[in-house]
Amino acid sequence: MNTGYVSSPPGARTSARRLRADKVARWVVVAGGLGIIASILGILAFLLIEASPLLTDASLSSWKHGTSESSFATKPVLAVLVDETKTRAMHVDAEGVARVLKVQSEELQAEQRIVTAPEGASIVEGRVLGSRAVALALSDGRIVVQSFAWKEDTSRMPTEIVVEFGEPVVFSSASKTTPVAWNAAFDPTSGSTLVASTDATGTVTVDVVKINEFTGEADEPERVSLDAVAPLTDIALGRDLDTIVAATKDSRLLHWSVERGGAPDITETGLREIAHIGFLLGDQSLIVGGAGGEVVQFFPTRASSEQLSLTKIRTFESMPARIRTFGASHRNKAFVLADDAGNVGYFYGTTGVRSFVATPDVGEIASVGITPKSDGIVVGGSKGVAMAKLDDPHPEASFDALFSKVWYEGYDEPSFEWESSGGAASGFEPKFSLIPLIFGTLKATIFSMILAIPLAVLGAMFVSQFMHPRLRGLIKPSIEIMAAMPSVILGFVAALWLAPLLEVGFAAFLLMLVVLPASVIAGGALWMKIPARIRGRYAMGSEIFVFLIAIAVGIGICILLDDPFESLLFGGDFPTWVRETLGIPYEQKNSVVIAIAMSFAVVPIIFSISEDAFSNVPRNLVAGSLALGANRWQTVTRVVLPTASPGIFSATMVGFGRAIGETMIVLMATGNTAIMEWNPFNGFRTLSANIATEGPETPVGSTHYRILFLTALLLFVLTFLINTLAEVVRIRLRKRYASL
Repeated sequence: MNTGYVSSPPGARTSARRLRADKVARWVVVAGGLGIIASILGILAFLLIEASPLLTDASLSSWKHGTSESSFATKPVLAVLVDETKTRAMHVDAEGVARVLKVQSEELQAEQRIVTAPEGASIVEGRVLGSRAVALALSDGRIVVQSFAWKEDTSRMPTEIVVEFGEPVVFSSASKTTPVAWNAAFDPTSGSTLVASTDATGTVTVDVVKINEFTGEADEPERVSLDAVAPLTDIALGRDLDTIVAATKDSRLLHWSVERGGAPDITETGLREIAHIGFLLGDQSLIVGGAGGEVVQFFPTRASSEQLSLTKIRTFESMPARIRTFGASHRNKAFVLADDAGNVGYFYGTTGVRSFVATPDVGEIASVGITPKSDGIVVGGSKGVAMAKLDDPHPEASFDALFSKVWYEGYDEPSFEWESSGGAASGFEPKFSLIPLIFGTLKATIFSMILAIPLAVLGAMFVSQFMHPRLRGLIKPSIEIMAAMPSVILGFVAALWLAPLLEVGFAAFLLMLVVLPASVIAGGALWMKIPARIRGRYAMGSEIFVFLIAIAVGIGICILLDDPFESLLFGGDFPTWVRETLGIPYEQKNSVVIAIAMSFAVVPIIFSISEDAFSNVPRNLVAGSLALGANRWQTVTRVVLPTASPGIFSATMVGFGRAIGETMIVLMATGNTAIMEWNPFNGFRTLSANIATEGPETPVGSTHYRILFLTALLLFVLTFLINTLAEVVRIRLRKRYASL
């Protein structure tokens, strides 16, 4: 017998062609894997690049000071403002003359005398009223409001920005003395003007001049007298020409309505002394500046009573010295303050942030403001004027604004809110809290997984361990085909068919939660009652048909009992019972609808991976368990299930990631409202649905645009962390049960 070495047949050697093919295949696989990794990193880099500008702080360029005589380099300035293009500037001096200059060349373009002070009188103060008017107060008690408009002169090439002055409106006081406190408001839409002033007597005189809509002429002034409870230090007026807030020497705020009149609402500020007050855009938030540089924000709430009253909202970082003057942005809730030491501070009302303090060389500051496009700051003082470029493209975004409770105007307490429709047109600040979107994403995922995990995992267990291979070969592909169904179809069906059906038949749905499991148990018991010799004629797993019949019977019973059950327990109308008895809202498109619809998208994924995990358990483990006397159920639950647990966990996490990123189902089958309630009968808004809804209509480069990319980055990171956690847990479970 030959027991020597048997050489390989000649044809068994690996050919050079096969080696080359293997090498090419290896490099193709490696290149494909690296390409996928590079694509993922590229997506991450793109999201980071688009969202990173949100992290930049506000900055101010170096001050540009006037150098020519016409730019008031040596003359006191009472008011200064610029047009939207920042190519024209208007300066009003202490002699009552307004001059318009070209910013770059400092060339004088136009000149207008607003008022001439009579002998023995002088102009004591000036104020900028928005972007279309200025006001001057004289020592003889008169207040003059001068309106104007920036327009393009198309008769010149290239076109130039010119200014058209309106007729000045003069208001006189009975006392003929310098106003102790005063202010004016101008409505550029109607041309109406409101002036309020007080003298040493403490009476607040309010004059309103309205423009006749038919003739375009100014009506006779309407005068109202208001009684102040204490001497005043400053007055702030709303552009609605109705709201008046005055600061008293004893640090209280008096709030009147011109239309209602009567006694003022009084608010204690807690400051030692109030130096200056002013409204932000929208005339809701009032900024109060103290004698010690304190900066505090107030606006009306019902936090302490049923009636609206001014409430202290937030305190900003203080200025170095006493607050002197104030300027509000025309586009957002930003504002600037100047103090007696010549410092200018830039703040943002919604976030409560003081971004910087700068010191222009203009002497004693009389006027400070933000340019119409919020891209610059202009200052006028005793030594002239200065202007600097402001770079703060995303003032609404901060960590606290995105992830903490913020007290918004019109709300009675701090809250998480997403409402991106605010802006200069409405006067309300946009609300960019991401917490409601994160909450909605988790709520959608949790509700869908509560239904999907038991159905998918238990279904995979039955198909893998109890069903005949021939039946398994039919059922598994059928379920996997469900994963190919477009989510937009699922969302469409859920919104237009399932949601209305569930609203009228929710009682039947509640019955199904009890009746269907009982029907399955009853079907299993009935199957076991059939003699073994008869059951043996059918393939293993054929009992599924008995279960299907039992489920169909259970559904029929629930439908028949729907009306009696609803009448007995819910007064015949389940949605009304929820609203009136439970005190919670019921919406047709709610979380239950999402749970059912999302299950159709998630179940096939979890089922397929779980079934593979069950089927890949070594057969020797199953055979050994059965040989030792364990029945089929004991073998599945105590041997197969622990061994397959790493794969089941991975399947669950993959389904979890699928549910988190789902867009069209939650977009179409929920109310898509950013609310934070665990109530299963209302909707929510998810990160992905929010991107799909608002992304196409968002201006490129805006704060809203950047925050949408931040939400995409957040969704990316969340999914990555879930997948990483799933892989770590899977590896640990695999090591733990590897010895079985």
